[in-house]
Amino acid sequence: MHILQEMALDWITFPSNPRFYALGQTFCSLLAKLLKQGVLRTTPVKLVPNGLKDVQEWIQYQMDGKVWCFVWQLALLTTDNHTQISAEKITYRIADTPK
Repeated sequence: MHILQEMALDWITFPSNPRFYALGQTFCSLLAKLLKQGVLRTTPVKLVPNGLKDVQEWIQYQMDGKVWCFVWQLALLTTDNHTQISAEKITYRIADTPK
């Protein structure tokens, strides 16, 4: 048995609710199955060589538009039907930075 607790953020409080807890369990189970089946995929990770040494080069890589995809947004939030966002997670390992 899990203990349901209220969750509070700075601007809003979410009261505990057994119905939402059950929905969360169902959603997480479905999400795990879809990931396992390959229907959903995680964002690809691009591990940058040389750690932080080449940060400027990778910032330029992003600014050149080499990392992008389109996502649909609610019509109320924008007049565009889509906006450009990252489709790769650019990752720097500080330990890989040459000394």
